[in-house]
Amino acid sequence: MEHVVPKAAVELCKVVGPGIEVAAVRQLAEFTITAFESDGRQLDRGGTSFFVAIRGPQRVRARITDNKDGTYKAGWTPPQSGNYSVAVSLFGVSLVGSPFAVTATPQLPFAPNCEVRGIGMAVARAMQTFEVLYKDRLGFSTHAVDLDVFAEPLPVGVLLKADDQAKVAPAEPEQRHQQGSN
Repeated sequence: MEHVVPKAAVELCKVVGPGIEVAAVRQLAEFTITAFESDGRQLDRGGTSFFVAIRGPQRVRARITDNKDGTYKAGWTPPQSGNYSVAVSLFGVSLVGSPFAVTATPQLPFAPNCEVRGIGMAVARAMQTFEVLYKDRLGFSTHAVDLDVFAEPLPVGVLLKADDQAKVAPAEPEQRHQQGSN
């Protein structure tokens, strides 16, 4: 008796994950392909031959790993910044949503994602040291760049402790002076 392997229904297969939405230069961008039968059930074994084609500023190949459970992990690494098209197909038929438009961002520091650490930031008029952790738009660590530092006063009641965590100190009670009559 021959074992019949169910076929994937291309119109029901799904592609999800950050690798079809955003990518960072020289960082692995991953997504998952899930195969479904025509009755809507997820396939419970591998063997489906999905194909990923990526077009953009430079040639890129995707690697697909069969998880043997109806899901496939796909990954690609953009070599330079720019707009890419990620097409996922099964026997020449595009999956729903494909091709996906992906912008690969350069690994440049993005100020809102960078972190500053150090207790030296709390003392005025003295040499201070602190550490800057540079992160790009996607939160990946990136290379340092020239840095302009601007100091802003902390709100009243905020103190920095030795563990580098901001703490809110209770406000000082107002001192009341009674004025005597002359």
